[in-house]
Amino acid sequence: MNPRYERWRWITFGVTWLIYATFYFTRNAFGVAKVALSDDSRISLSRSDLGWIDSAFLITYMLGQFVFGPLGDRFGPRRILLFGIALSVVAAVASGFCTTFFAFIVFGVLQGVAQSSGWSNVNKTMSSWFSLRERGRVIGWWCTHYTVGAAVALPFAGWMMNLFGTPGTDAEGQARVIPYWPAAFWGCAAVVGVVGVIAWFLLRSQPEDLGLPPIEEYHGEPKTLLEEEVEEGEIA
Repeated sequence: MNPRYERWRWITFGVTWLIYATFYFTRNAFGVAKVALSDDSRISLSRSDLGWIDSAFLITYMLGQFVFGPLGDRFGPRRILLFGIALSVVAAVASGFCTTFFAFIVFGVLQGVAQSSGWSNVNKTMSSWFSLRERGRVIGWWCTHYTVGAAVALPFAGWMMNLFGTPGTDAEGQARVIPYWPAAFWGCAAVVGVVGVIAWFLLRSQPEDLGLPPIEEYHGEPKTLLEEEVEEGEIA
């Protein structure tokens, strides 16, 4: 066992886990912020408008999956993920300044592009660091990122809006905090930005980037199950 190799394997596990978990912060920011948009006199969006903004994000997110998988194969997951993180932060920060339907649509689309860079490339990175026979167990633990990320992102964004909110009253004159909706975007962007810095220093697409052998060679395993079956057939 190579201590350096093992250390980098678990660094990769942790960094990719954080990347995908925190992508949910900027992904869900609009969903939280939109409930407070009606408190802002500068903004006049109908329910239909809010639906179109959500749809623009989701359609872009879906289509982007077909683009960033092949780009990850060509340029390496690290570059694509760092690009996605940076774009996600920019789109979220800009969304906090939006006041028009068109602006929310534009930055919702950009957020969809950013988010679509994630899944295929964190998976490709993990498959380069963990071999076939251990992936079931390892990926089972690793996939907790999306449940934890989604569970934490929503209350965090709401907490940020209330933290920077202002005292006010409701329609019945009762005291309440008027949420500051841009804080949902900016707080979530800050979290993703911190993880982006961590990824810049610690994320590596594959062991070969550090002068280490491929994971199959390190574990003495075939690259694919088909290759293993062929080898066993030859022996028989």
